[in-house]
Amino acid sequence: MKRFHLHRVSSSSKVTMGALVHQGIPLLTILERPWVFNKPFESCAPPGTYICKRYVSKKYPLEALAWIVKDVPGRTNMLIHAGNTVKDSKGCTLPGISYGELEGEPAVLNSREALRRLNQITGGEPFELVIHGN
Repeated sequence: MKRFHLHRVSSSSKVTMGALVHQGIPLLTILERPWVFNKPFESCAPPGTYICKRYVSKKYPLEALAWIVKDVPGRTNMLIHAGNTVKDSKGCTLPGISYGELEGEPAVLNSREALRRLNQITGGEPFELVIHGN
């Protein structure tokens, strides 16, 4: 099983920014909600090691390339899915190709392409996600 590290590099009261790293190489930018003591729908996930599996639902069909982050304490259906700003997240993780700004808000850009890259690297197989920092 492949292992990825999410290193949180910047946090404010509005947003948490990070990088997804594999074998020491930064692959994707990450945007999450700020740390609000793991409050569902408002906070990023606590540091820890989690298994991620492909997630398919009516909202996230197979081609959407969403991933569920399993067994996050106190949370259900925490996903890695496409989105650009915290408005697109209810406590989920949003990957991007680069950082930017949209409508004056911090953002990750090219999120769907980032998910395609993650899917290509993982071969669609489950992977381990190690989250560092709040």
